[in-house]
Amino acid sequence: MKTIVLAALPTAVGVVALLGFGRFLREADELQRRIQLEALTMGFGACLFAGFGYRLFEGLGAPVASISDASIAMVFFYLIGLWVGRRRYA
Repeated sequence: MKTIVLAALPTAVGVVALLGFGRFLREADELQRRIQLEALTMGFGACLFAGFGYRLFEGLGAPVASISDASIAMVFFYLIGLWVGRRRYA
């Protein structure tokens, strides 16, 4: 029982975080939404490209990557997208 609760706790925190981000986007002005959308697009696109591309390198003998590696890349490129968007529209 403790194991199930410990496994469900991060999932519950993640759901609360997603709901909070959705609320933030609904309440944000048009410019902030555009910056967020461009940053999310950059993060998702870079992660998708890197994930598929790295699979080719795994076939050539590179170490196997985990989903957490892809998540780190997505967050990194999302932050770069935020930085670029804020500079562009400042």
